[in-house]
Amino acid sequence: MRNIDTSTKKRIRTSIKVAFAVAAAAAIAVGGCVITFASRGYKGQYQTAYLDGKEVSARYGQLNDHGWTFEVRDNGISYNVWLEGDYTPDQDTLYISDMGDYMIACINEEPTLNLYDRIADSPYGEFVEDENGSYIAVPVIVKGEQLNTMKLDLTYDESDGTKDGLVNDKFENPNRDDFIITSYTVGPKGEIIYSFKGDDDGDEAIEMLWGLIWGEETQEAIEQYASEQ
Repeated sequence: MRNIDTSTKKRIRTSIKVAFAVAAAAAIAVGGCVITFASRGYKGQYQTAYLDGKEVSARYGQLNDHGWTFEVRDNGISYNVWLEGDYTPDQDTLYISDMGDYMIACINEEPTLNLYDRIADSPYGEFVEDENGSYIAVPVIVKGEQLNTMKLDLTYDESDGTKDGLVNDKFENPNRDDFIITSYTVGPKGEIIYSFKGDDDGDEAIEMLWGLIWGEETQEAIEQYASEQ
C-alpha cells in the first residue's frame, strides 16, 4: 500500500483498499457458481442495514471464518465496512453513522468510538505497540486454521492530536490533495469493525471483486482484467 502513487484518484484508491482487504483475507468466496468474465450479472448477497436511522440495502460477503465485508451505496457515497468477528446475516444488523468526513459502523447498537476502551476484551485481535508503530494484529482463520496475521495500522491515529480510533491517511501521504479517514471500533461481541466512506463511482474493479467474494467471478478473470488496464 505504501508504494501506491499518491496522485491516484479516490476512485482508484477505494478499489485498492477493497482489493487489499480481500487479499489480506487470503481465502474468500467459498462455494457459489462461476459466471463468464464478460457477464457481471452477479446475484450477490444483500440485507437490510441502517444509515443514520434510514433503512438501506447493504451488499455483503464472507472473506474467511471471522472476516466479513459490507458496502452501502447512498446518494453518491459508498460506505465500506469490514468486520473481524462472528456475524450471522439473519440475526445481526449493520448500523452506520455518517459523521461528515468519516463514518462509524457497528452491529446491533449505536456506533461509538470505543476502540481503546474495548479492544483488550476482543477475542478477534490484539492491540500491539512496538518499534514499528501501533496496530491491531488479527489472526486470519480459514476452515479452523490460522493462515496468517493481518495488521490493521493505527500508527497515524494520534497525528490529528487525538487517540480515538480515527486514522486519516493524509498523514501517511501528506502530498496528496484528498484523504480518507478510517474509523476503528469494537462491536458488542468483541467484533473489530473498521470502515471508511468515499465517492460511489461505480468502479468496475470493485464490482469484479464483489463477484469474487460472492463466488460468482474467477481469480483468472480478475487477473486478465488487471493485465488489460
